[in-house]
Amino acid sequence: MEGSHCVASPLSATAFMSDIQVNLATRNGRMHTLGCVLVDSELDLQRFERALSTHTLVALDTESNSAHSYASRICLMQFAMVRRCWDGRDSELELWLLDPDRVDVRSLVPLFADPNRRFVMHGAQSELGYLHKEFRIRVANLFDTQIAARLAGWTSTSIGSILEDEFQVHQSKRVRMSDWGKRPFTASQLTYACGDVAYLVPLYRKLFRCLSDCDQLAEGLAHMEEVASADYSRVGSRDKTFWDHQTTKQVSLKHMGVYKSLWEWREEVAQAWDRPRSRVVTDKVLLSLAHDQPTTRRLLEQCKCLDRRQVRLLGDDILSCIQQGQSQRVAVRPFKPSTTSITDRRELGLFNALRKWRLGKSNERGIDPDIVLSKHSLKAIAAEAPMSVAALAGYHILPDWKLEQYGQEVVEIVQGFSQVSG
Repeated sequence: MEGSHCVASPLSATAFMSDIQVNLATRNGRMHTLGCVLVDSELDLQRFERALSTHTLVALDTESNSAHSYASRICLMQFAMVRRCWDGRDSELELWLLDPDRVDVRSLVPLFADPNRRFVMHGAQSELGYLHKEFRIRVANLFDTQIAARLAGWTSTSIGSILEDEFQVHQSKRVRMSDWGKRPFTASQLTYACGDVAYLVPLYRKLFRCLSDCDQLAEGLAHMEEVASADYSRVGSRDKTFWDHQTTKQVSLKHMGVYKSLWEWREEVAQAWDRPRSRVVTDKVLLSLAHDQPTTRRLLEQCKCLDRRQVRLLGDDILSCIQQGQSQRVAVRPFKPSTTSITDRRELGLFNALRKWRLGKSNERGIDPDIVLSKHSLKAIAAEAPMSVAALAGYHILPDWKLEQYGQEVVEIVQGFSQVSG
C-alpha cells in the first residue's frame, strides 16, 4: 500500500474541481493555496462518495464543539486524498469537508469498513470513539501518525508541533477552540480545517518510511490495529455519578454535602444551557464555594472566586444550593471496590518491578513507556504473576505480537521477583 520513498514536496497542485480556495501561510513566507469542497448537500455527498470509493489512502480529521457544548459532537469531517503518478509522486490533492449537520454520514460506513482503504489519522482514539458513537463508523485499516511518531522517538508528537516542525505551518489555537457547531463556517475555520488534514498524507509517507527503515513498522501497525478494533460502545456515556469524578476526591467530609448540592446544580444548568460544565463555573470555583460556604450575597462577593456577572446571574442559585447542602445529612461516599489501585503488597512489589523493567526498555528503545506496555497490562500481569510464557498467554493480557516481543522478559521479571520475595 505504501511507496518506497518520501515525496519531495508536501503538497502538490490540485486538479480536482474545488468549490473553495484557502491559503495556508508557512513560517518561511511561502503560501500554499488549496482547493476544497464543502459537502453540505446530498448531491455533494454522492459526489464525495464516488471520489472516496476510488481512493485507497485517505487522511481523516474531525472538529467538535467540545469547548462550547455540554455534550460534545462531531461538527465537521475533513478528508484529504491523493493519487500517485507512474514515477511514485503525488499528483493531485483532494480536500473534502463534510458537514454532518447537513448530510447523512452513515451512508459512508461501508467505505470505512473496507480493509483495503487505509485511513490516516493523528491521535485517533478519541475521534474513533465519537465516530462510532454518532455514526456507527469503524475504521478497518488505520495508520495513526501520532503512534508512529512516538514509536519513532519524536520528542514533539502533537499535530500542532509536527505541522510547525515538519512543514513550517502554524495552526491557530483560537480557531481550533472556536464554535464549530455554528453555521456558516467562517473563512478562518475552513482554512484551519484544511490545514489540519492536508499534511497528514505526506506525514504518513515520512513516518511509514521511518518505521520501515528502523524495522518498527510491524509493531506500529499492530499498535494501530489495537486502537482501531477497541470497544467504543461506551464512549460519551453519561452514567458516571457525582462520586466518579476526580474533583470529588479532593473534598473533605464536612464540605461534601454543600459540594454535592453545588455540583448537581451545575450539572442541571450546563445541560439546560448546553454548555460545558466549566463554562458555568469551574471545578476550582465549586471547591472554593464548598470550602468557604458563603451564606449572603455580600459574603459571596468577598469570596472573589466569581466575577460580578456570575454573582448577578447565579448568586441566588448558589446561595440556595449552599443552604440546601448545609441542611442535608453529610453525604458519604458509597463503598466501591477499586478496580485500579493495588492493595496487596506482594502484587504492588511485582508491579513496581515490572514498571522498572518497562522504563529500562523504553529508555533502551528511545520510546515512551506506555508504548512498550500499558499501565493496565502491568497491573494485570502483577495480579496473575504468570511463571511461564504459556501461562501469560493463557491470561490473554497481551496481544500475540507483544507476547512474542516481550513475553519471555516479562516472565523472567515475575520469576525473579518470586524468588526474591519468597
